[in-house]
Amino acid sequence: MYGLKDVRKLLKIYESLPKVKYEPTYLDICKYSGRRFEEICSRILKFFFQPKNEHGLKTLLLESLFESLNITEEYIDDNVQVITEENAEGKRLDILIKSNDWIIGIENKIWANVYNPLEKYGNRVEQYDKQKDYKIVLTLREINNKDELKHIEKNGFIILLYTVFFESIKRRIGEYISNGNMKYIIYLYDFIQTLENIKGNNIMNKEMDTFFAENTDKLNELLEDFQEYKSKKYQIVIDKINDLKIKINEICNPIKWWIYQNDDLGMYKNKHDIGIETGFITHDNDPISIFRIQFTSWGNKYWNQYGEQIKKLYPNGELKISGSRAYLKVYEIDGKNEEEILSKLKECYDCIINLK
Repeated sequence: MYGLKDVRKLLKIYESLPKVKYEPTYLDICKYSGRRFEEICSRILKFFFQPKNEHGLKTLLLESLFESLNITEEYIDDNVQVITEENAEGKRLDILIKSNDWIIGIENKIWANVYNPLEKYGNRVEQYDKQKDYKIVLTLREINNKDELKHIEKNGFIILLYTVFFESIKRRIGEYISNGNMKYIIYLYDFIQTLENIKGNNIMNKEMDTFFAENTDKLNELLEDFQEYKSKKYQIVIDKINDLKIKINEICNPIKWWIYQNDDLGMYKNKHDIGIETGFITHDNDPISIFRIQFTSWGNKYWNQYGEQIKKLYPNGELKISGSRAYLKVYEIDGKNEEEILSKLKECYDCIINLK
């Protein structure tokens, strides 16, 4: 059993956890899961790595890649070729970039572990026999697993984080943007934002997961207490609505009032044409703080038939049209003032009865 201090402490921890409103990018909307998504990302990178493609950003991504690896001496010539899914002894290297003097092999990892045959990939890169070769694991997550690190280092690969790569692109893009094709610049930013969303959501989810795992028993008890609290509050509303129904039916004849879904007290002139709906509004933790009365029509033709008559009697009413329904709110009354509530209900009832 835990007390109020424990609840406040728990809520304080929860409030401190990072919460970012998630807005899906275009790539999020189209995204495939797992390996398929990595293939799509590789094809996007291929398009932007190729300097002569329609994006107009020329060597931006290649220069950003070299800068991210602290390589400054490489010349990027016009003969750069970019290949995806390069065959490496029956396996597939995600991206291969080659120029006259150098070659880069990239194993593209969004979030998965590095279990791939890096030895075969490395051999394929070296078979091109360029003056310099670079073998890269491009990853969204920081790799800390000892076995993975050993596997990567043993095969001569370098780890490059997407976050570092993207920082370089965003820092340098100002030099290229004036000649770039805005359509493809938007695509590039969408791609970057998509992966940053994945990174951010996984970090936040990890913190949330830890919080929920460490506090499961307390949270379950808190939820049970909260459900009991809500039930007690709601029962007050139900009891009061039932009490009002009995009393208003003693006053109004011949049409009787009904209750819909426990908390909506109402009546209609003829079934589902035009009538009255009422209910309580919670305020300052009081479930019956305010009593609302509104006229409701259940079809356009009924509001067209009766609406003007009602509005003449209630010119200050707040009208809302939603689809084929119309709602005219006419009263918000102190929920404790039963005498006034019954008086206004009878007044509105007489209005409905006398509609022509």
